[in-house]
Amino acid sequence: MKTKILILFALLVTAISSCTNSETDLRYVRKNANSSEALADIEALDSAMTVMKLKGCDDPTSWYYQAAIHWVPSHIDSNKLCESYSDWTELKMAWDECTHSHSGAEEINFLIWHRLYIWHFEKIVRKLSGKADFALPYWGYTNYDKRDKIMPKKWRDVNSSLYEEARLDSLNNGHPISGGTLKVIQNTYPKMMQITDYQTFNSYFDQNIHGQMHNYIGSGNNPGSVWYYNKIYQRNSHFGMMSEVPSAAFDPIFWAHHANIDRVFQQWLNSPNGKKITLQQLKDNPWKYQFFDENGKSVVYTPEEVLAIVYNMDYDYDDVKVKENLKASDANIGPKQIIGSEASNKVLKEAATHVATLDNPANYDHQKTLLEIYTTFDTDPTGFYEVYVNHADGKPYDMQSESFVGVMTFFGANHSDPRNKTCLKGCCNPVSEDGKLMTVFKYEINTSDKYDVVVYKSGGIQTPNLKVNKVVIRDYQK
Repeated sequence: MKTKILILFALLVTAISSCTNSETDLRYVRKNANSSEALADIEALDSAMTVMKLKGCDDPTSWYYQAAIHWVPSHIDSNKLCESYSDWTELKMAWDECTHSHSGAEEINFLIWHRLYIWHFEKIVRKLSGKADFALPYWGYTNYDKRDKIMPKKWRDVNSSLYEEARLDSLNNGHPISGGTLKVIQNTYPKMMQITDYQTFNSYFDQNIHGQMHNYIGSGNNPGSVWYYNKIYQRNSHFGMMSEVPSAAFDPIFWAHHANIDRVFQQWLNSPNGKKITLQQLKDNPWKYQFFDENGKSVVYTPEEVLAIVYNMDYDYDDVKVKENLKASDANIGPKQIIGSEASNKVLKEAATHVATLDNPANYDHQKTLLEIYTTFDTDPTGFYEVYVNHADGKPYDMQSESFVGVMTFFGANHSDPRNKTCLKGCCNPVSEDGKLMTVFKYEINTSDKYDVVVYKSGGIQTPNLKVNKVVIRDYQK
């Protein structure tokens, strides 16, 4: 019986992978949006986005509908962009499905859900643009070439459908990524590529480069001094479109940003550290995979179908092959055993705050350890915080130092707040015992005899009552 099931599953993989591009044997190539090779695809995207913005929000192939699949505000007074939607009781099919909760399941589904999400968007653009070989361009800001730190030109053109005013003005004016965000990209990208655990990679990617770029595009390194008009919320705010989960996908740069997120995901999958999710792990961490094809028809995937597609896509990147890494081992999913813990209860009100000292158990000899930092807060923290382990006394805090392990960014930290009606569909962020919002940050670190953990804020606005409640180390044994 077990043999028959395996055969049937193999046939399903073959059938689905063979029809991902059923109309032609063409393999699509996603190109760097700052390259001349991508110009035709960018023009096609601009053309299609113009059409999508003219469509009504009840059309699944419209700009509004596609963005709302990611998320949409739970309440909008007099919604001029979508009159049939005013609050969460009127959510349309497949809206509010993105993996920006902290329930645990997002660590499994975050990257593969977004992979299928932008893939279906790509198909819609291909049909609406009429460009048969269209592939979604990516903004390669993780590249080492300084030219790729500049937002691609078409997204900065005020006459283009890809332009959005509610962004950091320096990006819209053609200046490169700078300051703390540039340092975050330069110093967390190589660390991320060395991660050996699937869950940790998902979490680290989400809360470091991914989250920091969302915040930066929308509001800069230190938001709070500039006002934007967010046309999705239809109100003025200190946060641009990309800084807020419910409005992020309405900014057209979202798609180029997430194409790069998917590209870096594939870089890791192709590397010796890459791990593959299994069918049982998808079943144990369920998420709704519902999208729309190029004709506006609903497509719902079972875990079996997700697994059959996600490693057998019909596209490559101009510098990365999207293929299954046959040498990669299966991911190790599930809670890891706690081997050390300290109730810190430290408010982050100083530039540098020592939050814990933990001793490594004498019998623990694995070369890697999982570090977790539990934070609580009243309001969404702004900017980012650097994390250091065993930093040398008297040395300045610098992300290039060996003691730097990553950052804490809070993109979506107050999303799905269970203390109000925005906690929908079970996507509830955790709340501490004293009723505050809580976010847990995870880092793969080298095993040491002890771990002195410091959280550092290099500049910008300190968030009142941001606290590290607890610091934990966990067993990384395979």
